[in-house]
Amino acid sequence: MQKEFIEILKQGEELSKSLEIELQRRSLLILQRINKIEDKIKNLNNFTLNANEGINLRRNLTKSEILLYEGRSLYERGRYIDSEEKLNNVEKYLDESEKKMSKILNRFKEINQIEKWKKWAKEAIHDSKKGYSILIIKIERKMIIYKDEKPVKIYPIGLGLRGLSDKYHAKDYATPEGRYKVIRKNPKSKYYKALLINYPNEEDIREFYKAKTKGLIPKTAKIGGLIEIHGGGSNSITYGCISLDNEQMEELYGLVDEGVPVTIVGALN
Repeated sequence: MQKEFIEILKQGEELSKSLEIELQRRSLLILQRINKIEDKIKNLNNFTLNANEGINLRRNLTKSEILLYEGRSLYERGRYIDSEEKLNNVEKYLDESEKKMSKILNRFKEINQIEKWKKWAKEAIHDSKKGYSILIIKIERKMIIYKDEKPVKIYPIGLGLRGLSDKYHAKDYATPEGRYKVIRKNPKSKYYKALLINYPNEEDIREFYKAKTKGLIPKTAKIGGLIEIHGGGSNSITYGCISLDNEQMEELYGLVDEGVPVTIVGALN
């Protein structure tokens, strides 16, 4: 009888050890999952800060951050099952955000598109042999002024509400991409001072009618225009224009003349 009792105690100790090891393993996996989710939220937050399109993702991210805080709190109290349920909900919200983000960013992975932007940028830099040349890189929210093939000024910029998308028609709130030039200087703009560019150019017009033929844009859509580089703040959200802080707009306005080339690209890598 005593031997059987000792054997039961031994089995109980082994079971207890096994449960403790499993608990430690589960605790470690949950902690790793929490850290991974934190990194994902951080990356998505960075995206929403750099892209106006990210504004629509903020709601999901805010919910995710609250649920993650609750999940971590439950984890620290040893309530692992409840913690994992919270983390499952966090990941649902993050998956939704990533799907929305991928729709915006997929074209930035296309090799042909990147090569086209690189070609335009190279041409913009070459243009600076004759005078100033403006290069705008949308994904970096950055304007570079070149002279003699060297950058002489770099300004942070604001973009359209759908600034990372290419512009196809009026009221799509996208910032156009292409090779343009300043066609008019406006010293009394609603947005401090402004440089009007020649959007739409010939390529924009071709793409507009091509998209209409394919049914990609509404039949009643118009191509639009009045795209400017203007003041109002580099953190502004525009209807499709490029905005600068007023102090830098003042500097740029005094630096360039009508006819200066303006090249707008999505990214260079």
